[in-house]
Order: sequence, then C-alpha cells, then structure tokens
Amino acid sequence: MLLIFKECAGCSRFHVTSNGETTAFQPCTDGEILICFSPHQRLITSMLSDMKFIRENVVLRRERPKRVYVEFGGGLKVGIECIRCSGGFHCLADMNGLFRSYSEKGELQLWENLSTVAKINALSGSSCHCVEPGLFGFYFATLCEKDRPLVVQCIKKVLKGFIFILCFLNLRVSHLWLRFHI
Repeated sequence: MLLIFKECAGCSRFHVTSNGETTAFQPCTDGEILICFSPHQRLITSMLSDMKFIRENVVLRRERPKRVYVEFGGGLKVGIECIRCSGGFHCLADMNGLFRSYSEKGELQLWENLSTVAKINALSGSSCHCVEPGLFGFYFATLCEKDRPLVVQCIKKVLKGFIFILCFLNLRVSHLWLRFHI
C-alpha cells in the first residue's frame, strides 16, 4: 500500500511514502529520498496522526508568511502597489511609474540598478513575458528576519535615486513623490 502525506497533512516540506515495512521521506526541495525502518516509521506515523501537532504546524506555517509579507510588503509601501501572491513569500511590485521610458528598456535599467547597486535578486516582468513593463517580483522566503530590513533599505535606496531623477526631469510623478515615505 502506498501512502503519500502532503500539504493536507500540514507537512508540505516533505512527502512520507510507506510501502510495506519501510517508510521513505522525500524532501520537496532536495531530490533525495531518506529510507527509515519500523521504529522510525512508528514515530512518524504517531507524529502525523497527532491532530494537535498537525494543528500547531498548520498555524505556524500560516503565521510566518503573513508576518513576513506584512514586514516586507509594508516596507515597500513607498508609493508602490504590491500584489500578494505565493503564500506570502513572494510579492509583485508595480514599479512602472519609476522609470523614464515606459518600455522594456526602462524596466531593464531599473532591474540592472536593483541587481548591481542594491544587490537584490528581483525578477523583472519582461523575463516572465509580461505585456506591460514595470512589474517586478521579489522573493523573500529564504531571508532570515534580521536581513529583511536591510533588503528593504537597499530597495528604497535604488528607488529614491530613481524618484529624484524623475522629479529633476519634471515628469509627472508628483503623486508618487507625495507618497514616498523614507
């Protein structure tokens, strides 16, 4: 008999597969399979059948993404609309008002500044075949709590330079400047 516990069991980081006398753990991120025998199998079975453990695990797994999104997305509220997605560990920021030419060239210039000046790994919308330029994806699932404020400050540093250039050129960004809180 083959049993696979996945997200419904509240343990989406690994799969538990049981076939006869052995139990196999398969971590989702790594491709490796760990085999464990009867004593461990009993422990894992009791752990996964414990409803208190499952409830606490589910609550913990829901709480952290919300907290991370509020901290990271709230830090980006500098006149940029952020769209929540991917369980809270990824947000899309609409930055089309922050570059001079509303084209793929302007988006690539902003992306280059984010990656070289701020050293931020952001995904530009044009790399995902987005029709309109200016949509950037920020992933913060692997950031530890002490690094998040630093990342937000680096992003703000790059954006502050872009807003200054736009205001210097007298482009229509007065509404953006008023909402820029640094």
